[in-house]
Amino acid sequence: MRISVVIFLIFGINSIYSQSRNLIFDAIRKSDLTALSDMFDKKIEYCFNDQIEFMDKVTALKAIRAFLERNVPKSVTPMHQGSSKSEESKFAIANMESNNGRKFRIYIYAENIGGILLVQELRIDAQK
Repeated sequence: MRISVVIFLIFGINSIYSQSRNLIFDAIRKSDLTALSDMFDKKIEYCFNDQIEFMDKVTALKAIRAFLERNVPKSVTPMHQGSSKSEESKFAIANMESNNGRKFRIYIYAENIGGILLVQELRIDAQK
């Protein structure tokens, strides 16, 4: 019985993170800025092709809107995820293909703040 509970907890926690990771990538795929806003902390690090900027949520959402308008997502495929040993921070990586044929790698870093996983960093790099 104890083993069953431990296995359930391990897979349950991983499943919860996988769902939140997929929610983030689903929001990007759908260009759903309202959903993204709910997942962002008050300030985030936004990096596009190695140009790093620290900005408030509203400014970051404007930058992401501009990116998504130029590169309407055709598909967003989660590739990898991980977390710190303490489970206080997590990351996820996805590949995005846009309708204009351009491809990007999206990296998201989030931290557990007050029991809520909030995005701290969003990095988008063009792939060749």
